[in-house]
Amino acid sequence: MNATARPSLRRAALLWMTVLLTAVGVVTIVIAYLYARGEAAEFLDGQLRQIALNAGTGVPAVNAPGAIDRDQEDEFAIAIWDADGRLVHQSLPQVTISRQDRPGFADVAAGGHLWRVYTARSPDRTFQVAQRDTVRAEIANGAALGTTAPILIVIPLS
Repeated sequence: MNATARPSLRRAALLWMTVLLTAVGVVTIVIAYLYARGEAAEFLDGQLRQIALNAGTGVPAVNAPGAIDRDQEDEFAIAIWDADGRLVHQSLPQVTISRQDRPGFADVAAGGHLWRVYTARSPDRTFQVAQRDTVRAEIANGAALGTTAPILIVIPLS
């Protein structure tokens, strides 16, 4: 019988190990990506919450000008209403995000963008902090891809 007609045991084992390693690698990448993305989203939600809870009482008047050298990533839409529902502070006057009825997190469309919003209430004020969802996705994707890069490098080396 000709040796080239049948694959060798070594070649079959190599093929199966390659398929198995690739499958395990793909599953690991997906899990690492989803985990890192979730962690980044949780971190960003914590930022929104902390900004809303620590907004000071000496905030500038409505429509105060912002810093000239802001990056989109640094832009948080902060709005504060008094007990009567009057807007007393708005950090991004070009973006109008309506006051949310319930405290906590919400996803809201405003100014042509999707925003992640956190609302906190006190007896005399409502604080609302929002961040563009595209910025949050960019940060989360960067973190998630960073966790998968080592796996992509190790697979071919294995």
